[in-house]
Amino acid sequence: MPDRCDLSEFLIPEGSALYTLLTRMPDIEALQFTDGEYLLRQGDKTVETYIVISGGYVVEQAISGKGRQGKSTRTLAAVVAGLDNPTFVGEMAYLGGGFRSASVRSAGNTIALKLGKDHVKAIIDGFSYFTSVLCRQLTERLEEANQALEILSLESALSMIPAGEIVIQADAPADTLYQLVDGALRRPGDGDDREIGPEDLSNGFIDPGPFFCNGTYTETFTTTEPSTIVAIAKASKQAVIRNYPDLLLNLFKEKCQEPVNDDKTI
Repeated sequence: MPDRCDLSEFLIPEGSALYTLLTRMPDIEALQFTDGEYLLRQGDKTVETYIVISGGYVVEQAISGKGRQGKSTRTLAAVVAGLDNPTFVGEMAYLGGGFRSASVRSAGNTIALKLGKDHVKAIIDGFSYFTSVLCRQLTERLEEANQALEILSLESALSMIPAGEIVIQADAPADTLYQLVDGALRRPGDGDDREIGPEDLSNGFIDPGPFFCNGTYTETFTTTEPSTIVAIAKASKQAVIRNYPDLLLNLFKEKCQEPVNDDKTI
């Protein structure tokens, strides 16, 4: 667990955006994370946002592995922050909700300001400096996402879907493959109130079977909160198979496990 940090030892310049922020919102908590300690964990459904003002951190994401270990971790970014270049961590929880799509681990000792939703809203409304930092980070996120889609050679689109929207409609042609990046879904009318997050789906793909079999969707999926979803066109089916071979393998395994009718007619 991180320890509370006394910011009096930091020489925060009077009149700076950070000084004004802490003066106007004295309830903001400063925390110190030690080396290797997690600020955020992938898969958690939390709403905290941090402004890192000292130290560094690593952004990591667990991915499906192809070897014996089953899962591996890839490093998405390594960031160093300071009083003159603070960075936001976990801001997507405020903007989009849902489960954490990556983990953030402290590298060395890291000092971060813990923000609640009211703090973030007040910052967006009244602090142009921090709003510009937030906008820059969001722009970088979108650019990275678009670059990742280009590398995969997929004809696809990334969008934010509001809560209560139908993503997949039962009996509709499965001409699009949907991948849940962040957020939550539910199957209406199935009697199961459990929300489905990206970690509950193979690589985040929603009901991929009908897409590969040129069929129709068998279930309806609706967003229960604002969700980030990638829509992949039918023309990119081969590219999906090349980039996610384990997805098709898992589908075949599921088919092999289906009960077989042994009744024989002569």
